[in-house]
Amino acid sequence: MSIQKGYLGQLIPNEPVEIIGGGISGLFTAYFLKKANIPFTLFEKEPNLGGKIQTTRNELGCFEHSASAIYSSDLVFEVIKDLGLEPIRAKKNLKKYIWREGAQASFPLRWYELIKVIPRLFYKTPSQSNLEMTVADFFNPLLGEKITSEVLACALVGIYAEDVSNLHFRSIFPLEAMENETYLSFFKRYKNSKPKNKEKATSLNFDNGLSELVTALREFSKDHIKTGHTVDEVIGKNTIVATDATQAARLLENRLPRLSIELSKISYNHVSVFHSFSSFSIPFLEGAFGMVFKPTDSFRTTLGIIRNDQVFKGRVKDKSLSSYSFICRGDVSTSEIEHDLIEIEQEKVLEANIDSSSISWKRGIPVYNLTRFNAIQKSHEILEETPAGVAIIGNYIGGISLREILQNAKALVEDLSKVDS
Repeated sequence: MSIQKGYLGQLIPNEPVEIIGGGISGLFTAYFLKKANIPFTLFEKEPNLGGKIQTTRNELGCFEHSASAIYSSDLVFEVIKDLGLEPIRAKKNLKKYIWREGAQASFPLRWYELIKVIPRLFYKTPSQSNLEMTVADFFNPLLGEKITSEVLACALVGIYAEDVSNLHFRSIFPLEAMENETYLSFFKRYKNSKPKNKEKATSLNFDNGLSELVTALREFSKDHIKTGHTVDEVIGKNTIVATDATQAARLLENRLPRLSIELSKISYNHVSVFHSFSSFSIPFLEGAFGMVFKPTDSFRTTLGIIRNDQVFKGRVKDKSLSSYSFICRGDVSTSEIEHDLIEIEQEKVLEANIDSSSISWKRGIPVYNLTRFNAIQKSHEILEETPAGVAIIGNYIGGISLREILQNAKALVEDLSKVDS
C-alpha cells in the first residue's frame, strides 16, 4: 500500500470553493486559491484566525501558544516574501539537549554505544511491508531498546508528543519498501527523497511572533473571509474542510457518514504550554534551542523546554530576562513545573519568575499511530468512490509541521488547477 498525498478528496473544477476553518491550514489554502484566481469564501466561527498559531505579546516580550517556529524551505521563503514579511532566522549553532540518565546531553550517544551502532548500519532493515510496524520496531535492531527509548524517543517527542512505541513507522518515514535494504541504504534514500532547497533549512519566526504570519495571510485574503460564522455541517457543493479531525467528523456526519466514522478514530494528545519570563538563566541552556525528556517517564509532566530568548532575537525586551516555554502533557500547574525543575536542579526559574501563563489544547497534536494511518488510508478509499466536491486538509493527514501543511495546501490547489485547465 502506498503512502497517499497530504490531503483527502477532490474538488469540482470551475466552481466556487468554501473553506470551513480559519486555522493555519485554512489560511494557507486560501492563499493558494487566491493566487490561482479560484473564487472562494473562508468561514471561521471564532473572531480570530490562526487556530493554535497565536502569539502573546506584552511589556516583557512575546511567546508562542503552540508551534515555536516554521521550518524553512524554498516554498516557505517564497510565500513569506510574497506576503511582504521579513523572517527572523534562528541563531546558528544552537545546541539541542536531551535529559538522559540524570543529566543533559548534547551528543546523546556514549562512545561505546556508537561503536556498537556503526556496524549495525549494514544490517538489513526490518521488513517495511509490515504496515503495523512502529518506529521502535524499526530502530530497535539498529540502536537497541535502551537507546531507542532514551534517545530517539526524546528526539521525536519534540515533534509528535508521543513515544516511539506508539508512532507508526510508515507515517513518519513515508517511503516504499525495498527488499533486503540495509539501514545505511534506507537513510540515504530517505535523505534523497527530501525536496532539495536552495539554502540550508532553518527555523523561522517574525518580530511579532507567528501571529505576524497569520495577520499577513488574513490581510491577503480578507475580502474572502467571514469570521464569527458557525458552520454545523458540510452542505456546500465544493467544500474544503480545514478543521481538526474531530470537528471534520462532525461536519461530515450527515453527508459522508462512513468517512465521518473513520475521521472520528483519529485521536489527539492533550498538551499544554507553560510560559515563564524569569530573571534566572538555566546555565546549560545558554546557546541552546532547548531540551527534551523521555516521554514514557510518567512522573514528569514536562516533555520539553524551549529557551525562546536564545533561539530568536527580540523574544524578551529586557536582556536580563530569560523566556522559557514548557511543553507539557495534559493540563499543567505551577507546582508540576516546579517538580520538574527540581529534578533538573533548576527550580530557580520559578523562584525568579516575573510573569507566567499557561495555554491548554485538549486536541493539541494528532497521534501518528497505526489507527490514524489506517483511518486516513480508508478515508482516501471512501473519497475515491465519492463524487468530487469535498476535500480535507489538516496536520493529521500527511504531515504535522507548518512547512508540510503549507506544501499540502499548495498541492491541493495545484491539483484543482490542473483539473480546471
